[in-house]
Amino acid sequence: MNRRTDAPTHRRTGALARRLFLCVCCVGASVRPAFAQVGHDPSSSPFRDITTKQSFSVYGGTFFGNEAVAGVGAQSGPMIGGRIRTALSGPIDLLISTVYVQSTRMVIDATQPAATRKSGPVDYNLIIPDIALGLTLTGNKTWHGLAPYVAMGMGYVIATHTVVDPGGYKAGSGFTFVPTFGLRARVTRRLMLQFEGRDNTIRYEWPLRYYNPIDINGNPITPPVLNGSEKNTQTTHNFSLTAGLSYNFNF
Repeated sequence: MNRRTDAPTHRRTGALARRLFLCVCCVGASVRPAFAQVGHDPSSSPFRDITTKQSFSVYGGTFFGNEAVAGVGAQSGPMIGGRIRTALSGPIDLLISTVYVQSTRMVIDATQPAATRKSGPVDYNLIIPDIALGLTLTGNKTWHGLAPYVAMGMGYVIATHTVVDPGGYKAGSGFTFVPTFGLRARVTRRLMLQFEGRDNTIRYEWPLRYYNPIDINGNPITPPVLNGSEKNTQTTHNFSLTAGLSYNFNF
């Protein structure tokens, strides 16, 4: 629910992200045969096959929220999550994830003057399930025990507190794009450490009262919460960094 753009720009951003991900997939598919051609004695090769097809991960970290131009968006807070990963073909994986973010936000009462209109923070916890396609950049192998990956997914941001503010703004739920990059590090055949960065896009719509606030007597209030140059929609980028542990298995 941060960084300004209108709805068409939001669609163009998502389309561009998907195209970039497809390009990365093509590059990954083209370099994978090259790995197999490198001449190494198997006992001394830095590459090791990933022999498991599925994994379950638990992880935690920090959600770096974006308050958006109006200042009422999700703030930074701790997050925890879980994921099921299953191999589809070669280096391509299907990722199904859910995260819980313990966030807060501010509240704006547009009937009050600028000095006193903002209060909070109040609880604004988020549940974000998503589904994604992932690409392991080293194919179905690790390199010196490491397996970097990228992913692109789509999910839904579920806000647990959706009351309407006095200013007319409602902190609701909505779809999100989830570009991801990460690194898995082998501990044993079954266990891998996981380090990940991701971005959740969150879209906001601002009420008319933010542009033309009036007091309880119907008199205009200056300055407004947002000036006329600000669009009434905004898509924000909310980055997060996590670390966790994956258990690998074959189903």
